[in-house]
Amino acid sequence: MTGKVLKALGREIPFEDNLSMRKGKALENLGFDEFIRIYSDNIQVLHKNKYANGIDKYNYFKKINGEDTLVGSTIDGWFVNTQGEAELLEINIVTI
Repeated sequence: MTGKVLKALGREIPFEDNLSMRKGKALENLGFDEFIRIYSDNIQVLHKNKYANGIDKYNYFKKINGEDTLVGSTIDGWFVNTQGEAELLEINIVTI
């Protein structure tokens, strides 16, 4: 609501102070922690992607469920597995 009022007045909440952005970053960190906890035996190296001013720089498009429509997604990191292969990591948070 505050964001809508400020936008109507020609002002906006600074990007860093955006609550939903902070919640997203916290959930992403929890996702990384959970990934490491579950798959730590298969990970040699794990790299989280860095963002410039909170903006994703590692975007790509993919098909979901065999559909022809492409969906935008973000690569959150990458890791090297125990076989020496690099794999991309995309953290998806499902809320109920």
